[in-house]
Parts: sequence; structure tokens; C-alpha cells
Amino acid sequence: MIDKLLIPFFVSLSGGNGGEETPRLAELFAKQPQPLPCAVCGFGNSLSFVHTLSSDGLRAGRAAVGLRYEQQEIDRYSDDQLLSFAQQDVDAHSYDRRMALRLGGYYGITDTIALGVDLPWVDNVGLREAIPGVSPDVENNGSQSGLGDASLFAQWTFLRDATSGRSASLYAGAKLPTGETHVKSNAGERLEPDHQLGSGSVNPMLGAAVGQSFGSVMLTASAMYELATEGTLSSNLGDIVRVNGGLGWSPEAMKSGSLRWTFLLEAVGEWREKSEIDGATDVNTGGTQLFAAPGVRATWNEAWSSYVSLSLPLVEDQNGEQADTDLRLAAGFAILF
Repeated sequence: MIDKLLIPFFVSLSGGNGGEETPRLAELFAKQPQPLPCAVCGFGNSLSFVHTLSSDGLRAGRAAVGLRYEQQEIDRYSDDQLLSFAQQDVDAHSYDRRMALRLGGYYGITDTIALGVDLPWVDNVGLREAIPGVSPDVENNGSQSGLGDASLFAQWTFLRDATSGRSASLYAGAKLPTGETHVKSNAGERLEPDHQLGSGSVNPMLGAAVGQSFGSVMLTASAMYELATEGTLSSNLGDIVRVNGGLGWSPEAMKSGSLRWTFLLEAVGEWREKSEIDGATDVNTGGTQLFAAPGVRATWNEAWSSYVSLSLPLVEDQNGEQADTDLRLAAGFAILF
């Protein structure tokens, strides 16, 4: 499956330490890469991680902009499986893969407040749907691509303790209805809301992250809640809870001049509520997924960085009939101003 993965080139800005630092703080973080944006998450920087939100934000006057690619390979249903679902009056569907290229911007307003934006371009490949009815069938709707829903966020770093190496942040933001919601099937009908590139809804988001540094090792945990509101075609695509944790190790022995390597291991968890369309609950939506995500990040001059992370499924407890995920890839390139 890995030979199918396409990794475009990326450019982003990292959120390094800005402003004044005490000698102790500089010493404490000397063995670690500076904060970097996590544009695919829609929320600012990550001190060492790809998926886990950062517990420490940009300082005043520092800016970052990022480009990140993510690909999801799906254990797709065959046409025979979809036809069987249609004959059982089950409204199931399957994709071959889903991809996103996300542009993110990030700016430190003060030493504790930072603002950011995430703008995705979405490409969903190989959508096929089971069509129940008098004459059950399988409809091949090909691929859909275009602008997805943007996110705006603010990060407040309320704890940054130089002596203990602890840091903590709160996040607040919203997903905005910038994505296309009028994509049509090959038959000329408007696709269902959960197959559109955008949701048509404004979804508030709240989250938090905490981190602990041990010299060349960093531990961070984060959680984010997204409250879904009514969107296109009187739909509600369901609340989302994301809980992540990460261990990062930047061995001094592998530092070469201004180049530094960080090895990552993250747990990536997500729970989704069932969707509702015009008041009716879709039983084939929502559920829980948990991934193990090993990765690596290369940083040089404490300003430029590239990273790659591969998420492998550990738990896929999804509602109804839904195709599982084979793997997820995230990769990017970063620089700090």
C-alpha cells in the first residue's frame, strides 16, 4: 500500500522561540526543535509533533506559514459488497483514498497569545455508493476536489515554566463554511452532505495541550472538541473529539552542525458522533478510531523543518457499515520568520 502514497513538496513556517528568554529557558530547550505549525490539524504549532497540538505557542512578532499534505488509504468495499448493501437497503459508500493539502498561517500577537488560520484543498478519489430501491445498484461518482472548510484559531499559552520544563495552552476557534457544498453525482444529482467538500456549517472548537520537557525528550498531550452545527441541506455532520499524545526524542548524538533530528511516536484518537440529515440519523456514520503514528522531523538553523508521519490503525470501532482505514500519511516542510 505504501507504494501508492504520493508526497508532494511542502513549505511552512515554524513557530520558534521569539522575544526575550532567560538563560535557563534557552538551556532547557536547546536540545529540541522549536515549535512548528500543524496546519493539517488546523491549530498552529507543534513543539515536536505532527498531530498533537503544541503546549507552547509563538512569541510576540514571530510569524509562520505552512503547507502540509495528508493522505488516507481506505480498505475500500468492492462493487459486489456495495451491491449486497443496496439489496439489504443499506445506504453505504466507499472511497479509494482521501487527500488534503493544507495552507496554514500563524502569528504571535503577544508572548502568550497567537492567532492562526488553516485552509485546505481537498481531493476525494473513487467515490462509489450503494443505491437501495426497487432496482438496487452501485453508482460510481468518481473524484471530487476543491476548497474545503477553513479554520481560524487562537492559542493562549498560560503556562511556560523554565525551571520545570512544563508548558500548557488553551485553544479556541471555529471551522468556517468555505468549502464547496454543491458537488453533483455523475447522474447530475447533488451529493449528500457528508460527500461534499465542505459542511456548510460554522463549528466552534475548544481544546487544550500540556507538555513536559526532559532535556532531549518531550512529552505532550492534547484534546480538542468540535461542536457541529446545522449545515447544508439541514444536515448536522456530528460533533468530533480528538485526543492525541506524543513522545519526541532528539538525540544529541545525531545533531550535525545546524541539522537536528527528532524521532516521534504519537497516539492519535478520534471520536465522531453520528450524522443527521433533515432530522434523520445516519446509522452508518460516526464511531471511534485510534492510530499509532511513528514519524521523524529534521530541523536546521532552528528555522527550517521537514517531517513525515505514518498513522497505522489500532482500533476502528465504527458505526454501521463503513470502510476502514488502511493507513494515513502526513508530510510537510517548514520555515520560521
